[in-house]
Amino acid sequence: MDIKSILNTNERTRSTDSSPTIRSDSRSPSETSQQSRQRRESRPKYFAEEDAYIWFCRDDRSLTWEQVKTEFNRKFPRRKREGLQGIQGRYYRVLKAAGAKKVRDRERGGSRRPYGLRQNTAGLHYDWMSDDN
Repeated sequence: MDIKSILNTNERTRSTDSSPTIRSDSRSPSETSQQSRQRRESRPKYFAEEDAYIWFCRDDRSLTWEQVKTEFNRKFPRRKREGLQGIQGRYYRVLKAAGAKKVRDRERGGSRRPYGLRQNTAGLHYDWMSDDN
């Protein structure tokens, strides 16, 4: 299975509502006030190309998290991400979904390239995956 199928499958099976169900007869005053607060607007879901780009920037290009965010926002200007946590979390979920080696299990101090997108996804290609990137 290729990374696009793995990631698209994960997105389709992900639950849209992760909040617990609270029965009306068992609410405490604090639960009622928490529910009355407005939920934040949900974040846009990542597309398979965006997932691949994050992995590529982090491991194939060995960029820092701040650089990954900057490059992501430059590449996908209509899908800008404000903070680092969302991009970092997505990176770790992508690695797990693709069956790639976990960061904590990698050799320390060496090159990130053996763990990169190119080494782990045969046949996957985007225009930004040129050798000069």
